[in-house]
Amino acid sequence: MKYFITGLALMLLSGGLSATHITPEDIVKDTTNEVLTRLEKDRAELESNPDHLQLLVQELIVPHFDFDTMARLVLSRYWRNISAADQIRFISGFRDLLVERYAYILLGYRDHMITYEPVQPMGNRGYVIVKQIIKSEGRPPLPIEYPMRPLEDGWKVIDL
Repeated sequence: MKYFITGLALMLLSGGLSATHITPEDIVKDTTNEVLTRLEKDRAELESNPDHLQLLVQELIVPHFDFDTMARLVLSRYWRNISAADQIRFISGFRDLLVERYAYILLGYRDHMITYEPVQPMGNRGYVIVKQIIKSEGRPPLPIEYPMRPLEDGWKVIDL
């Protein structure tokens, strides 16, 4: 699970990319490279100042999640049974929980090799799955799949 969340966080850390010209695979690759660069550059500050890490995650990860869709998936059929106000509160709490967890998991990232497989279509709505494989010495490769969908402001991860 740690590697899953780390991989997802790495995939999502991307800023300033054009939503109309970048593919889901490009988002994953570019984001991963940016995360690795920032982790190395800011490692001392990130380890000593947890608030900096929270801000980094909020700024770079959160824009790539479709939290509304994720919240609906988590609650499944119960989503319709709660009020609109409770839905908003759930989405907010869910987002805060994920941001906090990702922030701390990112600090544990060190010296993994990351490879990618070709993007696979998912269903008939234009969704895709981007597959990233994290390799670490002494451990079996860890495949991570990121279901994504196109939205007006770019591709978003819709499921964890």
